[in-house]
Amino acid sequence: MRRRQTGSRDATRRRTGVIAALLALALVAAGGATTAALHHAAAGNGADPAQGQEQAASAGADAEEDAGQGSDGSDPARESHVADVLRSHSWQAQDDSSKTVQFRDGSFVERDGKTSKVASFEIDDEQWDGASGSITCRITADGSPEAKRGIISLTGVEGSYRVSCDGFALAKSYVQGGKGEGPVAVSGVTEPYTSLIDGKTAELAECVASWCREHAPTATTAAFDGEVYLDVPAGTVSATFTCDDPAATAISVSYRAGKFEVRG
Repeated sequence: MRRRQTGSRDATRRRTGVIAALLALALVAAGGATTAALHHAAAGNGADPAQGQEQAASAGADAEEDAGQGSDGSDPARESHVADVLRSHSWQAQDDSSKTVQFRDGSFVERDGKTSKVASFEIDDEQWDGASGSITCRITADGSPEAKRGIISLTGVEGSYRVSCDGFALAKSYVQGGKGEGPVAVSGVTEPYTSLIDGKTAELAECVASWCREHAPTATTAAFDGEVYLDVPAGTVSATFTCDDPAATAISVSYRAGKFEVRG
């Protein structure tokens, strides 16, 4: 009885081995047939399989390149140039330095020392060719019930830029203002504001002066307006200052985590 059981187990193992071998052969044959079919299809189209792989890789690279461009093939980094120049420079009327315009995100403010004209705008398109550029936008003047189509044009090079727009109210165009070189004093800073900024009055004065040299070059003093705003959840202390330049530029200084940030 034991011998017959041993023989039965041996026969079972032999049958299992034969079945596994047949399955392996079937898989190899199927793989060969698939490969042959692929080569036949490539040959029928007059294409080299290796060439097909190269074309696929090239298509992937083209897709990545297109993803880095706008829908019209333009470069988003280039498109931001005009707006960046407008925001980062000071501007004044060529024949009257008391008239200025200051650009912010989505708005601009014109001043002449007596009045201020505020307008908001929504950009529809922006172009820059390396020598000139423009922003096509919808401009809503302060108090106006509806927006009007307009174009903000930028010409010139660094140091001699000019900006013009049919939506300006105080001047037809403005030229790039020069950077201030003299000192800018900060006046009127008192308690409790001093304590709220951890006593960093020297750092405050330097940040305000640096901003004024770039954006309000004729200012020599920035006076504290006496108002402080606390954003407790954000841990931010904000205060306003008024410069003594012809446009009486108002600035906001925020203090958070030991650092100051100045905005016009």
